[in-house]
Amino acid sequence: MAIRVVQWTTGNVGKQAVQAVVGRPDLELVGCYAWSGDKVGQDVGELCGIGPIGVTDTDVPGNPGTDENLIGADDQRLSRIDMPDDQDFYRVELEAGVTYVIEVSGEGQNPLADPFLTIYNAAGERVTSDDDSGDGLDARLRFTPESSDVFYIGASGLGGSTGWYQVSVVRR
Repeated sequence: MAIRVVQWTTGNVGKQAVQAVVGRPDLELVGCYAWSGDKVGQDVGELCGIGPIGVTDTDVPGNPGTDENLIGADDQRLSRIDMPDDQDFYRVELEAGVTYVIEVSGEGQNPLADPFLTIYNAAGERVTSDDDSGDGLDARLRFTPESSDVFYIGASGLGGSTGWYQVSVVRR
């Protein structure tokens, strides 16, 4: 199993780090932290001159939202809530009648203390949410969409909590 890596920025040193991570089979680049708003949503590989790798530069400090795509079959991302009231958004296409387990859990040495999970429909309307149905204070939902569509998973921390978290979508 590869070690999952989140790269901090894609500047001069960051580019070299991304190239090294991508070149090692024992490492998997799963996210990248952007300091520049013009890099958000761009493929990290393209920013580093190695071509697309399917990981986008996200999570600008001071920006209350982050957009990233998840695969509805089985996918996960590691990210961070940097400031109180930050909410990260993940776009995912889900199939009607299929049950998914969607989780937001605190991770790492500085975990998000009280993860909160919200599912929004394609129009941005709240469909459902969860606070503590996972392990401890982690959030977990079993969700079966009535129609195949795009949904958005919102990950945040309650009570102004900040820290690292993992969001996952598992098809059951």
